[in-house]
Amino acid sequence: ALARSALPVFFTPGVIHLPSVPPHRKINRIDIGTADKVCAAALAIHTEAVRQQCRVTDVSCILLELGKPFIDVGMGLNRLTGILDGGLRTTMVDERTRDRVIADSTLPTGEDADDLYDKNVQIAELNALNAALAVILFKMRYGYFQAADPVYNVLMSLSKLKLFTQVAP
Repeated sequence: ALARSALPVFFTPGVIHLPSVPPHRKINRIDIGTADKVCAAALAIHTEAVRQQCRVTDVSCILLELGKPFIDVGMGLNRLTGILDGGLRTTMVDERTRDRVIADSTLPTGEDADDLYDKNVQIAELNALNAALAVILFKMRYGYFQAADPVYNVLMSLSKLKLFTQVAP
């Protein structure tokens, strides 16, 4: 009825409906981005393009939903002589760490140009490890695991199998 009315009504898609998001990034996602989140992201990108006086395709920004803690995971991979190398990152963003994460540009704002993530079957183990680190950070944040220091950022070097941590301010 609304679509046929004379009212200025717009129907917006969720991320799962966007053709610009590859199908493999939509699999097994519980909350991939509802229509309100897509609208908020579109508005943020438009606002930043106007502020920077550039095209929307040139905008690189992070949109945070304030007030809700979240954990972001990522990988920085490279290929040296045919062998994968790089690192993993697991970051807890909450009211204690938000300002530092933003100031340090901890979270990535772009895609991997080489797209090694999408082309390697070896990524499954790294995803599992990142997921396990995310659960551990979550449990530390909510008191299920003892934390001598409130760690908010975990980096792992693949070549050295060594963890580096940053403590919340």
